[in-house]
Amino acid sequence: MKKARRFLALLLALLMLLATLTACGGKARTLMKVDDREISVNLYQLMLSIRKGEMAFAIAQSYGNANSAAFWGTVIDDTSSTYDDYYTAEVFNKLKSYAAALALFDELELTLPASYVKAVDEEMATLVAEDGDGKKAKLNSILAEFGANYDILREYKLMVKEVEYLIHSLYGQNGSKISAPLKEDYLKENYVAFKQILLSNFYYLFETDKNGDEIYYQNDGSIAYDTENGIRKVEDGAFVYYTEDGRIAYDKEVGRRKPVLDAKGNQVSQEYTKEEMLDRLNLALKLRDVAENESAATFETLRQSYSDEEFGNDYDADALNYLSTATSYSSISADWKTLDAIAAKLAELEVGELAILQTDAGIHLIRKYPVEAGAYADERYTQWFTDSLYGVYDFHGNLIDSLLTARLAAYEAEITVDTSLLKGLSLKSSPSNFYYN
Repeated sequence: MKKARRFLALLLALLMLLATLTACGGKARTLMKVDDREISVNLYQLMLSIRKGEMAFAIAQSYGNANSAAFWGTVIDDTSSTYDDYYTAEVFNKLKSYAAALALFDELELTLPASYVKAVDEEMATLVAEDGDGKKAKLNSILAEFGANYDILREYKLMVKEVEYLIHSLYGQNGSKISAPLKEDYLKENYVAFKQILLSNFYYLFETDKNGDEIYYQNDGSIAYDTENGIRKVEDGAFVYYTEDGRIAYDKEVGRRKPVLDAKGNQVSQEYTKEEMLDRLNLALKLRDVAENESAATFETLRQSYSDEEFGNDYDADALNYLSTATSYSSISADWKTLDAIAAKLAELEVGELAILQTDAGIHLIRKYPVEAGAYADERYTQWFTDSLYGVYDFHGNLIDSLLTARLAAYEAEITVDTSLLKGLSLKSSPSNFYYN
């Protein structure tokens, strides 16, 4: 029965595609037009399915199911948009940008190198051979689910290549043609630098002894005793070290704690009570009073003593954290709304000023620092400025996007859209396309 339903679904999708393609004299209906460039509604459907596939994969790794109607109906924090509204508009605007870029491509009289076209045609040939068993018709029956066929998918791939070639022609690989002063201006206008003392609203559980004290172990699994300051006693033929009040004297500098794990292997945590969080808020206020009007060195000393952040062996006390004030982190992941709150608060501060804010992660005492020249190219800050799964940390990509968006504005203004073709098209209603992109 499931196979029958699947067959009927594919058949229906194929019939819908054929109806779309045969309308208007056998051509796919034009959704957008600018100058001599026309983009079909089927290409838009394909792009929606690709984005749905990207999000279905990424979201499944963290916090939800992008294939559920409930997810797409969820309102993004602090906005009136649902995830469906937001990301459908994102894809539509991306398509408009592509259309404008193609118009600029033509105006600059650029020609896509033969190697680019060859690469696309080789990809398409592989799909026909492997997925279509050597037949375009079979591949088309698969692509029909996404509103596409062989020609639509090839057109999409060539469009992406043309935009890519345009970007490389204007800005070089990874922004190599963009001047250093322009990069610095973008950095200073769109990024904030900070350090924080994080007082988390939860704590992790570690193995404890009979007194409730966390046990510290050597790398070989034996107890890490404080042999210099502890009082040595012999128990069961072995040396044991105690403090003066009769508790085990652990070497907390050398030793490591053993985490308590749940059945799935995740470390167990426990939230602080409201009363305990009030105490932690009072602590943050006291730390702010101490650090206010003092040097950055004073703040760093307090940070290493009180922050719940992890400081590894490669910790660099001079390294800063960076956030982009031009990025909506919460629209990418609900778990990242803390970053939006921190970036927004930092935008209000002067360099050297401190502020306290509370988020779902806990209490943050943040201090704003000057943005360092060339920070985007500093190896210490790779995590803040290089590409990620979502592209949010891609400094050069975001800069190029900003420059290109400004340049394409005039072309976008000339785009005409057949809005009647948009009815019923959205991320929520689109199937997830994990492969054909």
